[in-house]
Amino acid sequence: MENLNPVQKRIVVALQATKQKPQNQDMNFTKILLKFSKIRATINNVKEIFANVDDDNDGLIDETQIQTCLNKLKSEIQISELHDFFVVSAVSKGEKADANKLNQKEFLVALSICYVLRTIPAFSTPAGRRSSIDRTTPAEAKVRSNIQSTPKQRPRKNSVTGLFSTNDKLKDSFDLMVHAYLLFDQDAKGYINKSDLGSVMKEDGAGEGQFFLDEERWNEMDWNHDGTIEFSEFIYTFSRWVDIDED
Repeated sequence: MENLNPVQKRIVVALQATKQKPQNQDMNFTKILLKFSKIRATINNVKEIFANVDDDNDGLIDETQIQTCLNKLKSEIQISELHDFFVVSAVSKGEKADANKLNQKEFLVALSICYVLRTIPAFSTPAGRRSSIDRTTPAEAKVRSNIQSTPKQRPRKNSVTGLFSTNDKLKDSFDLMVHAYLLFDQDAKGYINKSDLGSVMKEDGAGEGQFFLDEERWNEMDWNHDGTIEFSEFIYTFSRWVDIDED
């Protein structure tokens, strides 16, 4: 991990913690493929969030714009980490008019990193579950009811916070993408090599996943051509496979 920047190191630690959790242990790549439509809906949702963040409508967002977005979402990404976070998210540098900005898919990578690191409160509690902090005694519930009876402004549905506030599907889909990555990086070391790919192909047998696990797909994922696939590269390419509307 000596060559990783601080954000990449945090991602590896978080992936290792995620790998230890028992859920989705029976998942394989073919099962992931069957959930593509669900993930595709999330990608469309992320496009809406991106459009809201892209206030100058140039199809890209810079560090200032993503910092504004993260602030609205009460992200715990520190200002000192923002540049490293941005660099890790910027996968397709050579494909953009401005290599120092993020496109839609890279914005999705950025959100997936936030999901793995649990730096956005909306991502902190797994979808469909309530943490101990959410459970209340009857007395606490009465106090909360009195507080909630006072009218308050709700997040607009088309705002960044509004799009996040009620969408557990975002968390479900990010969870699927992270587990898709961990099918390959079974040691949660922070990257995938070709031997990892071979192991998944063997486990998948003659399943539908074979189409996505060949040499051509490998080359599509290795954006920096270093012979390995990092988490951010995998999420970026995976989202392109899922998004049938991509040009």
